Amino acid sequence: MNILLPKEITYALETIQQAGFEAFIVGGCVRDIFIGREVHDFDITTNALPSQILQLFSSFTVLETGIKHGTLTVVINHMPIEITTYRIDGTYTDHRRPDGVLFTKSLMEDLKRRDFTMNALAYNPKTGIIDYFNGKEDIYNKIIRTVGSPDERFTEDGLRIMRALRFSAVLGFQIEEDTKKSIHTYKDKLKYISIERITSEFSKMICGQYVEEVLLEFWDIIDVIIPELSIQSKDDPAYKLSVKTLVNTPPILYLRMATLLHSISKQAILSYEKEENIDNNHSSEKSAFIVKKILQDMRFDKETTNRVYTLIFYYDLDLIEDKPYIKKWMNKLTPKVLKELLQLRRAKSLSQNSKDDKELGKISTINYLIDEIIASKSCYSIKGLAINGQDLIKAGIPQGKLIGEILQKILEEVIEEKVDNNKKDLLHLAKHMYGEGGQQICDLHRSEQ
Repeated sequence: MNILLPKEITYALETIQQAGFEAFIVGGCVRDIFIGREVHDFDITTNALPSQILQLFSSFTVLETGIKHGTLTVVINHMPIEITTYRIDGTYTDHRRPDGVLFTKSLMEDLKRRDFTMNALAYNPKTGIIDYFNGKEDIYNKIIRTVGSPDERFTEDGLRIMRALRFSAVLGFQIEEDTKKSIHTYKDKLKYISIERITSEFSKMICGQYVEEVLLEFWDIIDVIIPELSIQSKDDPAYKLSVKTLVNTPPILYLRMATLLHSISKQAILSYEKEENIDNNHSSEKSAFIVKKILQDMRFDKETTNRVYTLIFYYDLDLIEDKPYIKKWMNKLTPKVLKELLQLRRAKSLSQNSKDDKELGKISTINYLIDEIIASKSCYSIKGLAINGQDLIKAGIPQGKLIGEILQKILEEVIEEKVDNNKKDLLHLAKHMYGEGGQQICDLHRSEQ
């Protein structure tokens, strides 16, 4: 098999080989070539020592990214290439990284330490494919299988559990039975892994095309990561509905997290009430606060956290097929967020055992109204008004808080279609609001806030 490699990779391989050493591309890049996926990063493995690699590439930028474990990053034509010396890993005291490594001259020993057979393939143009662990066959059969004993692989590094789930969800590969059993058995090893690394794998997994089967089969792993969901089993009705709804949701991280976390357990809400010493009937509001804390604890970025929080806070919003009403919510939430809420509601409706055609029709109508409002350039925000604060100041209304209050009240009148959105009419209305008797309108607006 002849694989067309980028010229930078070919140059790196040939430079090492011409110096009398072995060199292969290895791991995920070889796997993705076989699967037919685009390769973003190429890794090279070699029997040359780090000091020898430094010497061979002395005219290039070389970063000592993981020299302790034999890894250097050589930058060729702006392409970073990780080059690692063949190694045998020592014991994994922290269940994440080896305490030390022993460099070896054996490619087989190096490939033996890798996580899954599909990632234990090596290749160079001269030798071809090296496949000691039947990785090609497992790729062909769409199987995820550990190299050697799954118990050893998962006790060495608990993150491999999340990697297996992510690969299955993204690639649609089945996890081999012994590997699957070991994942369930050693799920507690996840507690040794930094939450940032777990969240990184979880985020890729949840957006995978084949995530449904993974979430149902490995519900106990999800329960370890997010115990607030209080999943009882893969047959838990609330969890099954969440998973089905998630699959009907676009594969965008914050939308899928909002879908998964919306059905936060009653136990979690009760615990939150007790902890915060609060008691109110706004379940969506309480769920949103709990979800925000979960996402912060999982070290999700601020933007994702805030987006999920907003979607859950307004999830149960009673939407009406009425243009002025929709405009008000477009102003409050933005059209984008309002449409995302509709996406979540549509996904849930599609996931019910008895599909609610009336609800789906309502969602379609509201989506149409939002598009129509935008297309017709109808005003739904202060920014869209035909006048602004400077116009009011020029009209004699003093600068200050009152300007904003008058604009807000004018916006409400425009949304309700009580006045046309043109400069002449809006200035007349503004002067009336500010003038004799009009001040009461602004006072009324203040009292409504």
